[in-house]
Amino acid sequence: MATKPRTQRAPGAPQQDDAGRLDTEYAYRKLNPDKLDRELATRVLGQQDGLWILDVASNTLSVDGTLFEIMETVEPTSGSRHFDIYSRLHPDDVQHVRQALERHLIDREPYRVLMRFRHRDGHYLWVRSRGQATWDDDGNPVQMIGVMHDVSDAVELRQSLRDSEDRFSSISHSMPGALFRYTRKADGQDTIDYLSPGCEQVWEYAAEELEHDPSKLWNTVHPDDLADMVESVNDSADKLAPWVHAWRIVTKSGSEKWLEGRGTPIRTEKGDTVWHTMVFDRTERVRAQQALQQQKEMLHQSQKLASLGRIAGGVAHDFNNLLASILGNAEMLLDDTVSDEDRHRFATEIERAAYRGSALSQQLLAFGRRAHLKPSTESVRTILEEFRGMLARVIPENIEVAVVLPPKPLAVFIDRNQLDNALLNLSINARDAMPDGGVLTFSARQVSADALHNFDPAEPLAPGDYIELSVKDSGVGMSAELREKVVEPFFTTKPVGEGSGLGLSMVEGYARQSGGGMQICSTPGGGTTITLMLPAAEQLADTSSTAVPDVRETRAVRVLLAEDNPAVQSVLRQQLESFGHEVYVADDAATAVARLDAGLEPELLNSDLIMPGPVRGTDLIRVALEKLPDLKVIVLSGYHRESAAESVALPKSITWLQKPVTMAHLRAAIADRLDSSA
Repeated sequence: MATKPRTQRAPGAPQQDDAGRLDTEYAYRKLNPDKLDRELATRVLGQQDGLWILDVASNTLSVDGTLFEIMETVEPTSGSRHFDIYSRLHPDDVQHVRQALERHLIDREPYRVLMRFRHRDGHYLWVRSRGQATWDDDGNPVQMIGVMHDVSDAVELRQSLRDSEDRFSSISHSMPGALFRYTRKADGQDTIDYLSPGCEQVWEYAAEELEHDPSKLWNTVHPDDLADMVESVNDSADKLAPWVHAWRIVTKSGSEKWLEGRGTPIRTEKGDTVWHTMVFDRTERVRAQQALQQQKEMLHQSQKLASLGRIAGGVAHDFNNLLASILGNAEMLLDDTVSDEDRHRFATEIERAAYRGSALSQQLLAFGRRAHLKPSTESVRTILEEFRGMLARVIPENIEVAVVLPPKPLAVFIDRNQLDNALLNLSINARDAMPDGGVLTFSARQVSADALHNFDPAEPLAPGDYIELSVKDSGVGMSAELREKVVEPFFTTKPVGEGSGLGLSMVEGYARQSGGGMQICSTPGGGTTITLMLPAAEQLADTSSTAVPDVRETRAVRVLLAEDNPAVQSVLRQQLESFGHEVYVADDAATAVARLDAGLEPELLNSDLIMPGPVRGTDLIRVALEKLPDLKVIVLSGYHRESAAESVALPKSITWLQKPVTMAHLRAAIADRLDSSA
């Protein structure tokens, strides 16, 4: 319906000033709860509290008891009173309430407003006001019926929610990483219900790209980490246990990142599992740790080389003594004037010298290994006795070395290579702490974790038995402050260039990785005792290389012997032939392969692993087994199997013998190999 211009005024029309605005002065009175008025308001506006009726022609605003009490403290005796209704509104709400009333009375737009109305005691109420006018035949408003409803609680609640959402949004926008809500529905479907903006920095996807579609997140998981990731989520869902996991992703741009996630699952009444999760980008931290580890490894290797340099002179001295013994006894064997009894004695001395040389080379190989070996059960007595022999080349003569062992045999479950390096580090530190000489004592005993509850309160030992291995010196000792610092990486009291500062930190790290710990006891001038707690094991039977194995008679077979060293090849050939075998020799792997190609079909292959030429020992073994699947293989190498990189390409079923090997051990290995089905 078209409206009249605001400059015109028909009888009964609302009072307007020259600017076209409605008058704001109304006479108001308390509304008698007339049934017709209430029924009319209910029919037009619904059942509400706070009824008001505006008589447009007389500018009289009638209100019920609820609103009257809000407007005045005392009920007017004259029945009505004039006031500026807009003065009771919050200043920020006056304009939009005025405009809403004008649009309704003049333009007939719906009158619905939310406003703040000042209570009689001075505070503001949030009220929602609705009204409906009636017009005469000329289109002039006659009366307007309305309601006001106190919605302060609802508005304050909404405001509180908005404030909470704003705070959460501020936190989620400012925190590193990403927050998200992940839901696994009872029907097996997964959804993402919320993702913070930080997800774009983590996954390179905007939140709207990922919400409700978890597949994109799963597709970023590094293939090598996917199985563990799935298992971690399933385990958390099944047990309702906290989810803590680290994994790698490959982003849209192809970059690789390390992430760490934490979340606590809850089960809803519908059977859904919901995680509220935090995910952090740990790439820089992981790379820094990897770089530090690489630096530690380099320094570790450098430290090992420095240690080998220290013992090189002693090793050369020992080898020269061994060679002198071997050479002298060999010359006496060649002397025709020597009796048979003396010949046997000279041969025995040569054999003993060879065993001593073999033990010395084993120690050198252990110190020089680069691979991290798996722990095994080792004899404590053997470890300390063998290490004491190596220690004589590092410790000067003015330092007395003592080893104290209980009568009961002890066994420990450790990585022997790492333990030797740890003992060497501790021994060198002890040597440097006793520049004028002293006593260096190694001792060992077995103890229970129950008796070690105060060993390390920060990281208590797990229940079980331990070997307490102590290294004690009578040197200068350390203050309490220094004891706290010496285990820190790169901390050293030695001059620049003479220490990496990683020795004790790596010893402590090794002890913890082995399932134990390290403790330092020291006082200034009172020496230092460093104790390693290492997991105890059942004592092994004697498995030393000097033990003579049982030798069984075996049938004679064709043997292909591949060995590049002429002297070793000659003696091995003679030994094999003395066992009754038919021996075919090859100076390298290529020659051995040529013999196989020419039709030779041996039943046993004895081969070195490292030989000159284009064909490797591993290639020879692979080709031989392809041609002759039932062929038995024995590798004779100067290396431990664990320290030979080439060994990973070999079948586990082959027999590995480390040189030098006695005739008895060789014969027993051949018998075992020929009797085996694999």
